[in-house]
Amino acid sequence: MPMVSFAKATTITSGKRYALVVSDGEKYHVAQNIAESSSHGYLYVGDITVSNDEISTEESNSFTITAVDGGYTIQDSYGRYLYMTGTFNSFNVSSEQPESGYIWNIDIAADGLATITNVEMNKWVQYSTQYTSFGVYPDEQGLLPSLYMEKGGSSVTGVGADASNAPVEVYTLGGVKVGSSLNGLQKGIYIIKQGGTVKKVKK
Repeated sequence: MPMVSFAKATTITSGKRYALVVSDGEKYHVAQNIAESSSHGYLYVGDITVSNDEISTEESNSFTITAVDGGYTIQDSYGRYLYMTGTFNSFNVSSEQPESGYIWNIDIAADGLATITNVEMNKWVQYSTQYTSFGVYPDEQGLLPSLYMEKGGSSVTGVGADASNAPVEVYTLGGVKVGSSLNGLQKGIYIIKQGGTVKKVKK
């Protein structure tokens, strides 16, 4: 299995591959994909080394995050969507886009910890030190992951594209385009898309 290098992310770039990394105070762990033969489960982990905010791990431990109306989709290395259903705190995976439960909000704090919330279930991704795996819980039960973005590789901005010169598009949280800047808009939370970068801002 090819190895891929990832660097700690502070923002989300749509279409890029990411690794979920957590530190339990002693070791660093990286989330692994749910087995190809399974349709649901928790994300078990493998030990990794972090050096200068970079890691190297197997390609099969990557997840592609893509901006969509209302948030993001997360797909594993097999192309399966991560989604939630019922009252379970585990992930479900499907090669077809599910009808519901597949949109995620992602907020990266200044310390690099990522709150990845399932929009429909209002549960967020946490690493359980008890079960040594990632689940999605309705209350504080574990550790938040950090996201590491693939270095180099492909992204929706294309090779050599300068995202700072790309046109700006502003959307409501409902996915309605409202302009090309925040000027003149009411106070509220908006999604700004520029090139392959998508971020949520409060006005």
